[in-house]
Amino acid sequence: MTLTELVTRCQARFRDTGGYTFLAEEWEAYLNEVYLSIVAARPDWPFMQTKSSSITFAPSATSMSLPADAWRVSSVYNATGKYPLVQIDGPAQHIYLYPDPTAAPGSPQHFRVFARTIELYPVPAESTDVVVEYSASPAELTGSDSPIFPIQYHQVLLHGALQHAYEDIGNLQQAKVHETHRDRLTIAMQNDLFGPKHPEFPVLTDNFFG
Repeated sequence: MTLTELVTRCQARFRDTGGYTFLAEEWEAYLNEVYLSIVAARPDWPFMQTKSSSITFAPSATSMSLPADAWRVSSVYNATGKYPLVQIDGPAQHIYLYPDPTAAPGSPQHFRVFARTIELYPVPAESTDVVVEYSASPAELTGSDSPIFPIQYHQVLLHGALQHAYEDIGNLQQAKVHETHRDRLTIAMQNDLFGPKHPEFPVLTDNFFG
């Protein structure tokens, strides 16, 4: 469903005896709030778009900004040296491996993602091009845009938007009803995309020989 179609369904499903109404722009804001929160909950969703971007590090450069739409970095390749870099895990591991990364510039072997930047260790001794592969965060939906997840779960946005609308007017009973539907569909989508493909078939174990 497109955003416009979802707005129409929200307007048709919203019932309130107090005379409250919401503009189309308000429904769009509700829908996008739910949409981005669901996507953000699992950066490893299989429907996330993967992109790559080339970044040039000047000699002795300590860090460079990631692309604006970068969500999670999956790999970094040293295009100048033609080899992959190894990611440094942990909040302080880079300090143990490279107490003073600028003291001895060389050929980068490791990378670290910090905030919205990427750091190379050791800092490059010469101009170095790296190719960053990452999951791209989706933009807010507009007009004829459709959510990036499977269409059978687009209803989760409808229930999430209705939940927020009823919360804002103080109808917590109806808000809870739609919250329950939203949670049920979100869990169903996770199970569908991450769970066993055929859970109805039991695993058979051959114990004929004991």
